[in-house]
Amino acid sequence: MDRKRLTTVLAAVGILAICGLVGLRLWANAQRNGMPQLDMVHVGPDGRIYAMLADTLYIEAPDGRFIRSVPLSRFGITGFFGDFAVLADGSLILPASAQPADSLRKEVLIYQRIPTSGDDQPDAVPLTRCSLADYSCTRLTGGQGGGYFRADRTFKLAVDEAAGRIYVADTAAQRLLILDMQGRVLARQAGFDFPNQIELAGRGAVRVADTNDHALRTLTVREDVFAGGSSQPVPGWPKAGSHCFPVGLAADRLGQQWALLTDNHIRNGWLYRVDAAGKPALLTLPEGSDVLFLAATADTVLATDRAHYAVHVYGLDGQARPDLGSGEFAAALAGFAAKRRLYDAAFDYSFVALLAALPLLLVALLVIQVRRSATGAEPLPGPSEETPAVAWQGEQVFRRRVGGIVDARGRRRLFLMLSLALAAPVAIIVLVHAGLGRPNLVFGWHSVATDPRLYVIVILVLALLVYAMLCRRYERFILDRHGIRYVSWLGGPLAFLAPLHPAWQLRWEEVSDVRLVATARQAAQWYYELALRQGGTRRIGVFVWRDADQQDETGLGIRDLQARDPARFRQALAGTRLFAYLNLAKPSKP
Repeated sequence: MDRKRLTTVLAAVGILAICGLVGLRLWANAQRNGMPQLDMVHVGPDGRIYAMLADTLYIEAPDGRFIRSVPLSRFGITGFFGDFAVLADGSLILPASAQPADSLRKEVLIYQRIPTSGDDQPDAVPLTRCSLADYSCTRLTGGQGGGYFRADRTFKLAVDEAAGRIYVADTAAQRLLILDMQGRVLARQAGFDFPNQIELAGRGAVRVADTNDHALRTLTVREDVFAGGSSQPVPGWPKAGSHCFPVGLAADRLGQQWALLTDNHIRNGWLYRVDAAGKPALLTLPEGSDVLFLAATADTVLATDRAHYAVHVYGLDGQARPDLGSGEFAAALAGFAAKRRLYDAAFDYSFVALLAALPLLLVALLVIQVRRSATGAEPLPGPSEETPAVAWQGEQVFRRRVGGIVDARGRRRLFLMLSLALAAPVAIIVLVHAGLGRPNLVFGWHSVATDPRLYVIVILVLALLVYAMLCRRYERFILDRHGIRYVSWLGGPLAFLAPLHPAWQLRWEEVSDVRLVATARQAAQWYYELALRQGGTRRIGVFVWRDADQQDETGLGIRDLQARDPARFRQALAGTRLFAYLNLAKPSKP
């Protein structure tokens, strides 16, 4: 197989492999993002543990025995989001039927930190009270008077059956609500910033994780009115750092407070235990955990881990115990955990393979190209009619021209395209630091905007700009009748680094030959090769060096580069002053 065909085949195989790896990565990410979440676990008044997974309710006894599972479809409910509550008679409070999808308008409002509620959406659903005995459900639509709460996808519940009240943390609406047991709204309280898990804190008080206010807040309740309370900031907790967004909380029977603090992506929660003296301590979760919800039993605290599909169990002393799960619940957890590991492996290793495939493909193509270049080496062409007439008149200075391979018009087009390609990450970061990208729980733009990879891109762009400025200011080829010398771009304030990329010089008598090494298709890879009498070579780019004082151009445009016509490249080469001076200095054979 000839080299041209081999290059084509190798490039095609490489492109297919890269496209396949990118497709595998996108597929794996979509699959794991579409997996059912293990977010909610509650302890019922009977001490039983109720966990929601994949639209199925799993019930376990306090001693760890599996009791039963109940598909939510038995209640006519699909697509569970939000929260649920367990009542003393064994009934459940759930959102009725499927909840509305998040709309673009809602996402934009959340991004702008403007409260938005399911009450505003015509397809928002009321809460419903469902019996586990006969699977009958009653919608909580407020009875005969008053408005009732309608749920979207982000809310948390706490129920005080003795007082006949349901407390709702309406997360996206950034408010708390008090409902009666028929769902009628009795009170609303704003002034929160994405409130999350809510729990009873004794008679006449509730505690809520006020996520974006970075605090755990306790509020007293008098006559169905929130009547003030206290706030416990979390940024000062041990090792909290950027993990200062509380999302989950629970109180145990010893009076200790437990809390989950996440990063600004609302992921990778850290578990804290605050003792009776108010001293917080960071506990150890399994590596890679993503916990968002807590529940307290009589002698343990449960943390749901949606990354590992596990319910971690901790004693009241903070020591980890074996994970929760037996029977059918354990089997379901294991099945989803295996799928998650598969998708994670496909996502991670496809990226590793992509990182390996790209340089391997480039190296392979480069090797073929270099071999082709070597066979394409030829004596420096003689002067043509288009070669400028030159004569030695002191030193002739050439500098590197960014985009110098094309004419002025093509260079402007290239710079415009490059600027547009690099402007997006910079613009996102500027918007974030202008205050438009504050953290939230639902919308994903902030996660993109604070992705460290964007800052790496900006740093690389700045490094390239500095490099271009240094090249323009310091990097030179200088020719005269005696020889040629190269001055490195490491000059000025970086002169101390010059040994890393040293300058060099040659006298013409040290050069045995000057040859043109030309690839068949890529003008950017053409170069002059100076063969040295003592062995070795020096290379000079053909189209990137331009006279420092004049604006002579190659005459090549974008279309010429796309056409890849070697004859056109040679024609352009003959019109450059560097070509003319190398012809003038071309040594004779000894």
